[in-house]
Amino acid sequence: MYDTWLVMAVVFFLLMLSSIVLSWTNFFTLKKLQRTLAELQHQRPPEHTSHVQQPARPQTSQTDTQADLATQLSAKMAASQIATPEPPATATEPDADFDTAAPETRSVESVESETPTTDPWGASPANPKPQTQVKPAEDATPAGQSSLKANWMVWLGGLCVGLSGIFLARYSMEQGLLGPQARILLGILLGLGLLVAAEWFRRKTNTAYTAVAALAGGASIVLYSVILSALHLYQLWPPMLVFALLALVSLGSMLLAVWHGPVLALIGITGAYLVPLMLGGSGSDLLPVLIYVLIITGSSLFLQRYVQRSWLFVLTLAGTLSWWWLLQLSGRSLEWTGLYLTLSAYLFLSIPTLNFRLMQPTADQPRRRSIKAFLRFDSASQQHLFIGLVLITLAQAINIALRPDWHSALWYWTPLLLLLLFASRFNESLKLLPWSSALLLFSSLVIAHLHTDWQFGLVFRPLLPQQQLQLLQLLLLWTLAYGAQAFWQLRSHCRYPALVLSLGVLTPLIALALAWQLAGNLLQDWFWSAASLLCGLAYIGRAQLRAKQDRSRSWLIFAGHLGYSLAAVILLEPATLTLALAAQVVSLAWLHQQHPDPLLSGVMKALIMLILARLTLQPWVLQQYDTSLLSYGGCLALVLIASRINRQDILSRWLEGASLHLLVLFLAMLLRYWLHDGALFIHHYSFTEATFNTLIWGSIGLVYYYRSALAENTHALCLFASRLLLLAAVLNYLVLLTSLNPAFNPRIDLSSTPIFNGLLLAYGAPILIFVLAARWYLQEYRTGFWGLAGIGSWIFITLEVRHLWQGSLSTDLPMQSGELYSYSLVWLLMAASAILIGSLRQWMHLYQAGMLLLLITIAKIFLIDMSDLIGLLRVASFMGLGLCLLGLAFVHQWMSLRRSAVSELSEASTPTNR
Repeated sequence: MYDTWLVMAVVFFLLMLSSIVLSWTNFFTLKKLQRTLAELQHQRPPEHTSHVQQPARPQTSQTDTQADLATQLSAKMAASQIATPEPPATATEPDADFDTAAPETRSVESVESETPTTDPWGASPANPKPQTQVKPAEDATPAGQSSLKANWMVWLGGLCVGLSGIFLARYSMEQGLLGPQARILLGILLGLGLLVAAEWFRRKTNTAYTAVAALAGGASIVLYSVILSALHLYQLWPPMLVFALLALVSLGSMLLAVWHGPVLALIGITGAYLVPLMLGGSGSDLLPVLIYVLIITGSSLFLQRYVQRSWLFVLTLAGTLSWWWLLQLSGRSLEWTGLYLTLSAYLFLSIPTLNFRLMQPTADQPRRRSIKAFLRFDSASQQHLFIGLVLITLAQAINIALRPDWHSALWYWTPLLLLLLFASRFNESLKLLPWSSALLLFSSLVIAHLHTDWQFGLVFRPLLPQQQLQLLQLLLLWTLAYGAQAFWQLRSHCRYPALVLSLGVLTPLIALALAWQLAGNLLQDWFWSAASLLCGLAYIGRAQLRAKQDRSRSWLIFAGHLGYSLAAVILLEPATLTLALAAQVVSLAWLHQQHPDPLLSGVMKALIMLILARLTLQPWVLQQYDTSLLSYGGCLALVLIASRINRQDILSRWLEGASLHLLVLFLAMLLRYWLHDGALFIHHYSFTEATFNTLIWGSIGLVYYYRSALAENTHALCLFASRLLLLAAVLNYLVLLTSLNPAFNPRIDLSSTPIFNGLLLAYGAPILIFVLAARWYLQEYRTGFWGLAGIGSWIFITLEVRHLWQGSLSTDLPMQSGELYSYSLVWLLMAASAILIGSLRQWMHLYQAGMLLLLITIAKIFLIDMSDLIGLLRVASFMGLGLCLLGLAFVHQWMSLRRSAVSELSEASTPTNR
């Protein structure tokens, strides 16, 4: 009993203290207004005498008149705190805040009628006077960061008021103060009292102060917390009564928010979403809380019907999804997650436009036929709605991936899908929503059954037989839903038939692929393959029967080939799968030749890139799968046939570039097949493998450079691939010169056959690649490739001379005199050839390289070759070297003189010809 009186005394003291503070505040405010009024009256210019008879003065006292003017002035000053006044148009223009008549000649009614009422949400006032300047919407009460900085005390005060009610409820419960009925009653009286006080202030001042709005928002939070605690903590009232009261408070708060402004909406909505967290509770059933959150969401969306603000929509969506995530973290009442998300999506769809049947048509009018126009939204509300529904669908997909429950999958996960498909049927701004839902939901089924093994590989987790049956039921229902929606829209002549048809024909194939992968043990592989093949044949047949050549026909053709590909993947072994996929290139080329379409050409290019990637990266990425030589040859033949069938210039050249790539791969694999007795892939890095890698990477790099000139949209990608492959070829060539060089590695065996041995492929063939790159590759790399070709030629000839004399490159064998002189002779011939060709063609770099090699050769002859010679051999050696140098110099001088004479003759004949 003592505690009860103590609480009542504290409440009474707080009320008395509030009254005293408010009284003193009003007293000083009135004094300030009176002083300001007196100053304004002294500053007024004298009135001009008018010949028009003035109307009789109303019988009001001077005190009443000053009080009315003080009321008007207070309203003006409050408006100036919310909206910054604009400067007057001219210096002679009268003050817009006052009439030109004297205050004594005006009645109380005229003063009140001319007081401007600004919309707290920033809209124009009702019936504005011509001379009254009203500020724009965005300056009235900003709800962004600037408003938060300027009115931080307002936000903090409203939040403290709301928290005080919540903490008072918790404290009274924890301390056992009063009974549950008394706590609820006092809380309701406190919230209603604060609301009444806030509304009285607004009506009294005729101005939407942010501080008053914050007080109303705190009062709403108090009412939310008290009413919800009556059910969630005490179970005093029946659920229907509690939800009805919550709905009434929500609607009332949103109605007051229209009058008080965005501060009440922001504080009220945020606090309402946070109330269940502040109250706490240990109940395992969160269904009442979810219903409460749905009521708050509906009230906030109802406010958005009258007030369009982006932050209001974001706040509502964030509150809805935050409670979904808290539900996932708690692990309680998860069976209501699907229904909660479905009802949330329904509220977002219906309440802002009062479209409760979801059958109100919404047209989409793009200005022109383009991707940008197709993705454009006519209004911000449509864009917000689409983003919100996609995020809600993403939440359901995450729920499926994290906590798959196959026992009630049909009832948990299907209602939201049916709702979205039905809503998109009448709303063209949601045209991409079915595709988005399909990608998210089907992807969630895949992610739910993936796990990582100890080798960091992704594998599917097997399902129990009962779970496999439930998965098949779910996939069947989803497929029927998408198919029915597509059929329904096509029968009603929708605006985007190709978009609708694409999802309708691809969904069965996606469901078949998932059923085979996740529940394939129930049936044999041939059944899944046959079902997929029948779907593909049905789509191809329907496309051929379609008289109209449009994008819908292209989608049917694409779906038909996808069904064939899925059947080949299910039934065939990996060795023949690539060849089976390549067979589609021929049919696609034939269909594209009959009816050119960007979709078919894109599918063809994607298929060819997939085949090229698999055949090129086979030894490194997919080592567990075997690929025969027939796959390389067959893919090459099929792509060549497709390039001959299709006669369009751009696509035909693109197919020819792919054929060159396949030709290089086929030749390399053919040589590997011959060298390794049918074993195409050796799983260790040897001299032979490095040799073939240099040739393959260099050749494919040149092929990609050729394809970069033919590519439409992949020019940069092909050019990057060519640079990367040529760099890999050069680095691999350096490996052959160092660590895998037979001269330094005695374990490498070479054939004793002169010239035609491993050296020809390892060190001779790359010279040809370097020469081709130096002739036709990018200009900035040509000098480097010429240098590689020259150095490679010198190394190759030197190694061949060593192999010719010794039969191997082993450094353990002694060097004979004839071998030593052979090096000098060969180098001298190479230097002479380079000098002469460089002089003849005026290739300065080749001439300089020849001179450098000549100097090296002369140094070798003087320092090494002639060091052991005596007598006539030394005389003959010096004589031969001198004659060679003199002859080389003579030829060089003769060619220079002849070139000079020719140039002089051409210069002399030029004026004559003119």
